[in-house]
Amino acid sequence: MTPEHQLVRDFVVREMPRLNMPIPPESIASAVGLPFERVGAILDELERGMTFLFRNPAGAVTWAYPVTVDTTPHQVTFSSGEKLYAA
Repeated sequence: MTPEHQLVRDFVVREMPRLNMPIPPESIASAVGLPFERVGAILDELERGMTFLFRNPAGAVTWAYPVTVDTTPHQVTFSSGEKLYAA
C-alpha cells in the first residue's frame, strides 16, 4: 500500500466508530485532503483486493477491516465508549 492508500484506510477505520454510518468518498476526500478522483481510485484498489474495505451500492465505505457499520455477530466497544461491529 502506498502512503495515500494507508491515509484513506486509516481514516475510515478511525472515523467509522465515531460516525457509526457509511462514509461516502466525498467525505473521505475532503477529510484527507486528496482529490475525489484519487480517493475513488484508491477505494477501487482497496476494495478489489477484498482485504481492506467494502462499499455499499451508493459507494460509501461500510466495512474497513476490522470494523463495520453492518450488523455482524461481533460487537466491539472502544475505550471512548463508541460501539461498532467487527468484521
